[in-house]
Amino acid sequence: MRTNERMKTCKKCGETKALAEFHRAPQNKDGRSGGCKSCDNVLKRAWKTANLERHTENGRRWREANPELARELKRRSVLQSKYGITPAEYREMLASQNGGCACCGTSDPGARRSNFCVDHCHETGRIRGLLCSPCNTAIGILGDTVASIDRVAAYMHRGLDDSPPT
Repeated sequence: MRTNERMKTCKKCGETKALAEFHRAPQNKDGRSGGCKSCDNVLKRAWKTANLERHTENGRRWREANPELARELKRRSVLQSKYGITPAEYREMLASQNGGCACCGTSDPGARRSNFCVDHCHETGRIRGLLCSPCNTAIGILGDTVASIDRVAAYMHRGLDDSPPT
């Protein structure tokens, strides 16, 4: 912590903390809330637990009133929590793939989707690219392994030569 950083004492826990540890509150003289973020979070969690139905209903009404923003926030949350990327990184990845599936090149995400699937290695978590729904589904059905995909490719090549089927 810097020595010239402004401090404030939390009205709930009594600890003295940096101003950054308090939510903004423009109506207060110092521009920060009376309780620190940690205390506020404990109180919010307790309220949510005690008022779960009300909390759920409030969320549902907000999502109905703000469908576009709700969808964007959900997308941002999923990209960050599941894959560790931001929407900007997703857009950069899609641009680097010329706006299409990394596997087949189509510009249609497929299956009534508005976004491409984030394909990743299930062992390492490393993102391989963005795929359309059919390519992502095919890889999943094949067990997400190179060996199974190689077996399918070998099978498909059997029909390309001139010999009769066996």
